[in-house]
Amino acid sequence: VTFWATAIAGEVGEMCNLIKKFERGDYIPDIHEKIGKEMADVLIYLDLLGYKLNINLEEWTIKKFNEVSDRVNSPLKLK
Repeated sequence: VTFWATAIAGEVGEMCNLIKKFERGDYIPDIHEKIGKEMADVLIYLDLLGYKLNINLEEWTIKKFNEVSDRVNSPLKLK
């Protein structure tokens, strides 16, 4: 479990570093693609951690999204 959790932290760090460089105007070829890949890495590691902990990430994402939508009176819901 610790391995997957620290892997998530590492990928989030890499994603944030690219976003920082994007925001300050550094030229990085294919920056959006690179950020997208890091975001995918985060999602993959989250899913693997969920699997390891017997937590269905899709189910909990829907539940949490809809809970927040209710709290802020948003009509947007996931199914």
